[in-house]
Amino acid sequence: MALVLVVVGVAYFVILDPPTSLPRDTLAKGFLDLKTIDVPLKDVIGIEPTEPGNAAQDYQKAVQLYMASADAIEATGDAAHIDGLVAANDPWSDPGLKACKDIAAFVANGAKKKSMQYTFQYSPKRLKFSYHQPHSIPLFKVAVAVHQCFQVHRDRKEYAEAEKHVQQMMIFGAHLVNERVLPHVGWQGIEIQTTAIERLQQLYRLWDKAPRGRLRSIDRYGEALRLVSANFRKKKKILWDNIPATDPVTLQPVLSPGDIFNVALNDQDRAWRAQAIIALGAVKFRITGRGDLKMARKLIKRSLVSKEAVIKAAGEAADRLTIEEFRHSGTNFDEEVDY
Repeated sequence: MALVLVVVGVAYFVILDPPTSLPRDTLAKGFLDLKTIDVPLKDVIGIEPTEPGNAAQDYQKAVQLYMASADAIEATGDAAHIDGLVAANDPWSDPGLKACKDIAAFVANGAKKKSMQYTFQYSPKRLKFSYHQPHSIPLFKVAVAVHQCFQVHRDRKEYAEAEKHVQQMMIFGAHLVNERVLPHVGWQGIEIQTTAIERLQQLYRLWDKAPRGRLRSIDRYGEALRLVSANFRKKKKILWDNIPATDPVTLQPVLSPGDIFNVALNDQDRAWRAQAIIALGAVKFRITGRGDLKMARKLIKRSLVSKEAVIKAAGEAADRLTIEEFRHSGTNFDEEVDY
């Protein structure tokens, strides 16, 4: 009789409550902690945003101007062209560089404000099965325009003006990271800040009157940013890059459903929870374990009633993904090389 009960019990758990995969790559201490930088921006650039309002209003104006002037702005990236502008009496009369200057003015206004909420206010509220977010690319291009202003001022030895543009880039990048809605937007912020740190270090080596007392803080900020960047890279690999991958030995999917569940349930960063939920769409068609499929459906269903807009939108993206759409999603993995 006891043996029969054991068999029935095992059958119950296997058939009605099958086990889910355990996490594999997300168990390291602190891996799912909210990644922040404990070096105050004021120690790095001498200022910090404190004004009320949504900086995204200003950044959207910058995005719109970039979209209207993209060709002229791109022309300023030509080395011979930019060298000619640096030597000109009035480089800002160039249409592309004038647009960059106007974009930088919008960014400067946004950089005065303490917070930013861009996603879902100036981007579609419907998400697709993807890591790459179309609205993050124009935001990055805005930073490129500000950088062009920095470069011209730096090469003309107008170092104080050049510094202002790096300050704007740092705050702009911090705003993108701290929005914490979608990882791709945050990644653009990391790249912008990484470039700004490098430019600050270069500038302060050239400028006799540079506030070199900040160099130690700049180095500390840069090191902390590298750690955040490494965490982003690994999570992206787990939640997105591994989706189409197959182990060459076992011929099994590299995708780890246990890690996806772990991030979706426990990551302290809302952006990564949202990305994990989007990845549940792949679990539906890439994984065969009954327990994993059951857990994926459960988490998708729960996200559909979430009060957090991005979690709900991520769940909707995973829920409506069809097998045909998944089979044709290969280009989503090649849309952009991030690193």
